[in-house]
Amino acid sequence: MGLFDDVFCEADLPAGHPPSERSFQTKSIFNALEQLTITKGGRIMLVATAAQDQPKVWDGLPFVTRTREREIDLEISWRRHPRDHI
Repeated sequence: MGLFDDVFCEADLPAGHPPSERSFQTKSIFNALEQLTITKGGRIMLVATAAQDQPKVWDGLPFVTRTREREIDLEISWRRHPRDHI
């Protein structure tokens, strides 16, 4: 088991990939429940979030939500592999 990151892909996906499926999970980046976006231009952006306490309680624990604040350019480009057209 372990932690994973969520990646949303705005960039073009390989032919035949369902256009509605653009969200993925990976254990190959930070493994810290981070949210990332691959832009149409192929840049990888870290989504900076802030935790906000909510008045709800879940099994005696405070309920916390994450709100999107901004995107940080990780200065890494994503390129499709030449075989992705298959």
